[in-house]
Amino acid sequence: MDTLKSKLFLHILIFFVLAGCSRISDQSTVESKLGGYVVKLLKLHDVDSPDVPTTNLVQLFRFVKHGYPYGIHSEFAEFGRKKGFTNALSEKYIFFWPRFTNAQIEGELTCMSARPFYCDQKSCRIYIARSGSNYFYRIISENKAQAITREMASSVILPPSFSMPEPPPEAQDILHPPLGQRYEKFVWDLSEALGQESSMPVRWLFRILSGLTVLATALWAVLRIVAKAKGR
Repeated sequence: MDTLKSKLFLHILIFFVLAGCSRISDQSTVESKLGGYVVKLLKLHDVDSPDVPTTNLVQLFRFVKHGYPYGIHSEFAEFGRKKGFTNALSEKYIFFWPRFTNAQIEGELTCMSARPFYCDQKSCRIYIARSGSNYFYRIISENKAQAITREMASSVILPPSFSMPEPPPEAQDILHPPLGQRYEKFVWDLSEALGQESSMPVRWLFRILSGLTVLATALWAVLRIVAKAKGR
């Protein structure tokens, strides 16, 4: 019985370790997703208000469905304290005005991640720059990011005070997806982290772990019954 419990515990431990690795490796992907999203919003802002400089993310939320990117907010929320903000996604970037060029970046710097995140096992940030009428994002090391912000400290514009708006009813499921939807996302994230093109190996692993749990519980109950019977 002790051997069975040990094996079961080992399987569960491996499962959670792999799950944790999946979460860590996913943050750089979500950071890049946000970077690409902000690039699109900056382009919309330039078309809509070409004479108004963009100095914070709050200015861009009017181009977002429901007035706030609840979907990406919920993805970052999965990383807990590492998500890079306290109240809202508007805290994710610092802006620079006037814009400037630097030998360590491409184009004119518009904004940059306010806090570093792990990418390829090192501390990184994303910056967004403009070249002509085109915006793009790049990932740079934390050392380069700090050197740039020190050099251009006078141009740094910190995020304004802002809290995530109360989501409308139609956005509630985005922030709090049903359990089945969260399970599916977790299965596919873990499968990708393990280099699997299909989610079936992970699903079978869960079924085996579930079966072992049921079996261990049943055996434990039987052994308790037997022990009580012998003690009489």
